[in-house]
Amino acid sequence: ARNTQDTLRFMRELLRLGVTIQFEKENIDTGKLSTEQVAAIYAAFAQMESTNHSSTMRTSVRMRMEQGIFTPSSMPYGYRLNGLEPEIVPEEAEVVRHIFSSALRGQGQMDIAKQLNKLGVERRHGKGRWHHHTISYILTNPAYTGNTLWNKSFRSDTIPFPMVINSGQKPKYTVEDSHPVIIDQEDFQKVQNLIAGRKEQFTGNAHRTDSIYFKRV
Repeated sequence: ARNTQDTLRFMRELLRLGVTIQFEKENIDTGKLSTEQVAAIYAAFAQMESTNHSSTMRTSVRMRMEQGIFTPSSMPYGYRLNGLEPEIVPEEAEVVRHIFSSALRGQGQMDIAKQLNKLGVERRHGKGRWHHHTISYILTNPAYTGNTLWNKSFRSDTIPFPMVINSGQKPKYTVEDSHPVIIDQEDFQKVQNLIAGRKEQFTGNAHRTDSIYFKRV
């Protein structure tokens, strides 16, 4: 059991259906009323063990990030891991360059996604069609400049450990020149400026109110 609440919920549901559970190792029989409390104790210890293990793993990851020796389990589109070393995937890198050059020409993210779908460009792992949020992720990912930003998101400290966007709750770690460059820093920054400008323009339009007056004829 990794979660006390879920363990007890399933045990009670099975008991309601007339099904008892016998734990051989702990010598617990849910058919006896008093054993549910004993099971709760074992489940609590299992949950605590899981939490402690997760905490140890997160501490290890954080220390490797601080030392600049962390290796992610996967790389963004355009890269792959060759052992522990990131390398460029040529055909994917061409798609990334096309996305950035299209953005620099003023093409919107939705239009870029439609164009890639029309051209039949496949995403990694057969994930299907391109979407504007996929294009947005690529255009705002500093990894394509050869620099790495770690800890952009993190797991919470409580079960079931949901993923949380790091908005300043925890430190972030930047490593420069950690892998080959696909997009130079100047073009990347130009795209960020374009995105910021469009966002500001959209926000300004969203807050603008126009009064319309009707005159009775």
